[in-house]
Amino acid sequence: MTAYRITLLASLLPSICIVAQPTAATKGKAPTRITSAYLRGPFVQADPTSLGPGFLGHDIKAVVASLSKSVPEKSEFETTEQFADRLASVQIQKQYIFVNDPATDAHPIDDYSSAGAFEYDADVQAFKRTVTMFYFDGRFAVRTIRMAAGQFVASNAFGVRTTVSRFEKTVYELQIKESSPFFEKGGPNETLVLINLTVPMEVATAAAAKSHLRLALLCTLTSMEVQRDDSVDDATIDHPVELHWHERILPVRIDRIFVFDNRTGRILTVVE
Repeated sequence: MTAYRITLLASLLPSICIVAQPTAATKGKAPTRITSAYLRGPFVQADPTSLGPGFLGHDIKAVVASLSKSVPEKSEFETTEQFADRLASVQIQKQYIFVNDPATDAHPIDDYSSAGAFEYDADVQAFKRTVTMFYFDGRFAVRTIRMAAGQFVASNAFGVRTTVSRFEKTVYELQIKESSPFFEKGGPNETLVLINLTVPMEVATAAAAKSHLRLALLCTLTSMEVQRDDSVDDATIDHPVELHWHERILPVRIDRIFVFDNRTGRILTVVE
């Protein structure tokens, strides 16, 4: 099995929550909430023990949009070598950190990939999670956006009419193009990539922490080309929903994975 390094940070300690005490000037006022925002610019880890409360990382939707505007198209009047040189001259950020969305985790994007879920093992007092991807085309869905796009009346070959609801669903994914030291192989003929995560935590704090555990994936782009896959799931009389799928896929190498508590940003485990 491939050796890799796992760092556990303060994972056996209960979460610490600091609550500001009211003063004469603030009594009677609603408490100020910490608001989160997506990162702009490179990721810099200022605190080795925390990513900050409500950490969101970079906005993968904005990254895809930026790359689509920044990457030039090849002209029919330039050679492949000339285009490669021009492409290499484009200055663009190549490392990003993306945080998983639990709602997206629950819906696998194919028959091979699974983001897994944190499950607590009381016998060893630790959370465990396994991320599974197909070895030759590993994908991890980071974010899903679904929007209603109106309704229309349709009929089938027998003249039966129904009202169809149309939806647009965009899935933003990472496609693993290079191996990482912490990858393990599994499945039939070792065709799957497994990322096994373990987060030690006392029973007393585990139940409250479970829904707040997040993955932050520090990634480097292996190419500036965004893959786009579009398809349509047609409506039927029994299921009158027309779903337009839009997959936007970033080719990356995963450099590091942080497991953290999004309430405080406290880093629990680092795999690299």
